Order: sequence, then structure tokens, then C-alpha cells
Amino acid sequence: MFREDDGVGGTGEEYPSDGRVSRFTWRVAVLALCATIGATVLIILAIFARPDVRRAAPLWADEFDSLTGGWEINLGEGEVSDGVLTLHPSRLDSPALGIHTLPTDDFVAETRARVGAGSTDNAYGIVVGDAHGLIAFLISGDGYYGVMRHERGNWVIARPWRQWPHVRRGDAPNTLRLECRGVTCAFYVSDEITTQVEMPGRRDVIGLAGWRYTDDSLEVESEYLKVWKDFEV
Repeated sequence: MFREDDGVGGTGEEYPSDGRVSRFTWRVAVLALCATIGATVLIILAIFARPDVRRAAPLWADEFDSLTGGWEINLGEGEVSDGVLTLHPSRLDSPALGIHTLPTDDFVAETRARVGAGSTDNAYGIVVGDAHGLIAFLISGDGYYGVMRHERGNWVIARPWRQWPHVRRGDAPNTLRLECRGVTCAFYVSDEITTQVEMPGRRDVIGLAGWRYTDDSLEVESEYLKVWKDFEV
């Protein structure tokens, strides 16, 4: 038998003053949670449903059958032969760069590269930027990735070196991908995202890097560089 203080008319709903949450409040909370989950699922589905531009023909590509026009490589630090661009830095703690004009601002770029000779403590990767600054997205043959930024004539650390399980070690080749949209560039190794960096400036050059950190000589070999124009969102 219900008493007066058990609820409103014996419905089981409580007065706010008794410190309990009403059924109506619970229903609103559950509906809000379901709406949030639903929106999150839709966002995830939209990300995975995004078409892979790499299935289309690239906007620009070089498979290094010969040294094509447009490349800038410091004298004595790189050459093309037998389908490979080889970079060999001449200075310690400094990169050898192969730079080419970039045909589009929002893009997806991919290369396949490896340490051809030298210590696996050295690094290689993709660079992007303009005449006023570059960002280098790098991996090392001993299983790390990092990001360097060139500003005011010096290279500084933009993302500290971090061990990454998807980096193939030693002289095994790695597939590296860079996706730049708006002010953000995301770096992938073997289709797994490592990090992303804000890059609000212009992006009109792209290239490859071999980075020497040890006293022994280094050769980094790249099989190709391909660029696709990113689909509009």
C-alpha cells in the first residue's frame, strides 16, 4: 500500500526533493547518450568510407627511371640510376634533400624507401613546405619516427623521436605516406598513422630526405614518389 511520501499518486515517480532522479530525467539522459554514440559512429563511418585517392592515377609521379627535370639535389649528395633515387648526406647531423615542385596544396604523397648502406641509426623520409621553411617526416632503420622543422636556417625538433612498431627495421623498405589537408599534415608508416602536425604556411615543394646521424657514410634509396590531389570533403 502506497503512502503519501512514496511518490505522486502511487506512480513510482519521486519528488525532486527526495534526492532521486526521475524516470523522465533518466529517459532524457539515455536519449542524449544514444544521440552522442550515433553521431560518433557516423563520423567513424564517414572516415572509413572516404575513398582512397591512391586507387586513381597520380597527379604527378616519378619512378626514377631517369632524372627528370624539376629536381633540386645538392651536388654530390644524390643521383638517379636503375629506378632508384639515392641520397647520401655528406655532413654529420644534416640531411641530403631531393626537392621538387608540388603541383597541388592539398594532397596525398607516397614513397617506398630504405637504408641502402650505412647504419640503421640514420633516418629517411618525406619533406614538404616552401622556400621559407620545410617539415621533414622521418623514420629510422632501428624502428623510430620523428618530425623535424627547418626554420631560420636551422633544423629543430617538431616531434621527438618515438619508437614505432610498424617501422620495418634494418635495410627493409618502408612505405611512407603524407596526407596534407587544410593546415594539417598526417604521416603514415605502412598505412598506420604515426602523428600529425599543424602546417599553416604554403606547401609548394615536396621531396625526399636522407638524414645522417652517425660517422659512417649513408645511402638512402627511394623507389618512387607519387602525388595525388586530395578529394574535396
